[in-house]
Amino acid sequence: MLRKLVPCWSRLRSLQAALFLATSVMASCVLGGCASLERLPAVSYAQARQTDILDIPDARFYVSEAKQMQDLAIKAAQRRNQTKGASTGRYFLAISGGGDDGAFGAGLLVGWSDRGDRPVFDVVTGVSTGSLSAPFAFLGQKYDAQLKEIYTQTTANDIFVRRPIVFAAVAGDAVSDNTPLRNMIGHYLDQTMVQRIAEEYAKGRLLFILTTNLDQGRPVIWNIGAIAASNNPKARDLILDVLLAIRLDSRRFSAGHAECSG
Repeated sequence: MLRKLVPCWSRLRSLQAALFLATSVMASCVLGGCASLERLPAVSYAQARQTDILDIPDARFYVSEAKQMQDLAIKAAQRRNQTKGASTGRYFLAISGGGDDGAFGAGLLVGWSDRGDRPVFDVVTGVSTGSLSAPFAFLGQKYDAQLKEIYTQTTANDIFVRRPIVFAAVAGDAVSDNTPLRNMIGHYLDQTMVQRIAEEYAKGRLLFILTTNLDQGRPVIWNIGAIAASNNPKARDLILDVLLAIRLDSRRFSAGHAECSG
């Protein structure tokens, strides 16, 4: 009798597993169809240019806007001359993307500091993983310990958590949640760090982060120093959003338009 029950029990469990899988797939399909993202029509380039983010002058601009970039450079030079006097030497640092390979750039900066001849950069730019290390590079060698910690002590659990498939279908945006990464960066990017960025901006130094406007397919440059120096109560949250390159809805920051960068 026992020999007869064992095969029957195995077939029953297999049938239960198959029914559970089929039910889950059906539920995901139904929920996914009912939970599509609601979006307003894409914002045109002309409309986006008229949007003032948090009413902060020069908070962000498009790569194609050469005149605005020139004006920013002139104003930065004027601030620099007022604090340090006229000089011809300038140091620029551009930190590219590359996911986990960002650890190489972080290690290079820390090693450069140890060698003793790392300069203070007048302009620092970052994109993708470079966006996360750019603020630390901008603030100099005193932030090397934090930069090293981020790229040597971070695990996948510090970056994202997986959502259940059914929940992801309801949420309608992704199968993972990057809240852990936002919390980690927020731990380092406190008000003291924001204030330090503002102080360096006042000296004529510039920190730029590059994102992409997905609706328009255009690169967007965020002037982190100007945002930090605005003293706007939402400035820190905006900087966090930019560093993570998450969806930015300008209805949160100004009236009338929506912008998506990522």
